[in-house]
Amino acid sequence: MDEKYLKISIVSENKNSIEILNAQIINQLDIDGIEEEEGGINVYIKQSRFNEDKFKNLVDINNVSYYLSDINNKNWNEEWEKNFEPVVVDDFVSILADFHEKIPGVEYEILITPKMSFGTGHHATTYMMISMMKQYGCKSLDVVDFGTGTGVLAILAEKMGAKRVLAIDHDDWSIENALENIERNHCTAIELVKSGHFAANNNADLVLANINKNVITDNLSAIAAGLQEGGIVIFSGILSGDLQEIEKLAAGKKLLKLNTMEKNKWVCAAFKKGQI
Repeated sequence: MDEKYLKISIVSENKNSIEILNAQIINQLDIDGIEEEEGGINVYIKQSRFNEDKFKNLVDINNVSYYLSDINNKNWNEEWEKNFEPVVVDDFVSILADFHEKIPGVEYEILITPKMSFGTGHHATTYMMISMMKQYGCKSLDVVDFGTGTGVLAILAEKMGAKRVLAIDHDDWSIENALENIERNHCTAIELVKSGHFAANNNADLVLANINKNVITDNLSAIAAGLQEGGIVIFSGILSGDLQEIEKLAAGKKLLKLNTMEKNKWVCAAFKKGQI
């Protein structure tokens, strides 16, 4: 029998409070999905993993209200599909479900099955990662997508001409969804691996790490070791207030900052291994 999930609907007229809480939830709680909507956010989490006291503390600090409802996998997916809108990143990428009309004039189209995993492009961090990929390119590169979620970034890397893509995630649901999306987009250069750690022997030209601060810091040594000299790593899932700490730690691993972007209090930052 499928485990039940909770839907936590959080509402507030204070957009700043919602953005801060969104970031805190992703960084501090082991959730399965999150979606933003006008006036609030919806958080999805397995009932067995929900610590209401810890969650209530975050909510009280940010002075917002919430309510809980039970939801099973099927209903969650139906609800997501009902509210899922296409994502367009400039004229570069469109991210669509198969029930959407195609977006004309974009360079790359990615079809996904919307399910309970991160990386549909709606979240600011994924949007910025895609923008950074456009800037630095993937052609003929050996790419690692650490924390692949739906597989969107790995799929885009192959479509952009990557030689090989290693997509890594620790979550069973993400692995299942990523595999489905990889097949849906007819990708053949992506290897999908279930793991919570970055292997230091990857020898990558480009690392994509749209995760969170704690996972980045825990894996920073391995990421630096697994990146070729002159290679680039793009981090996101970082709050703007945490960037300085990441820069300092990265510098100690010969990773020097190239560029940053900021959107809705989230930061995306590119680093190069070796001298700039």
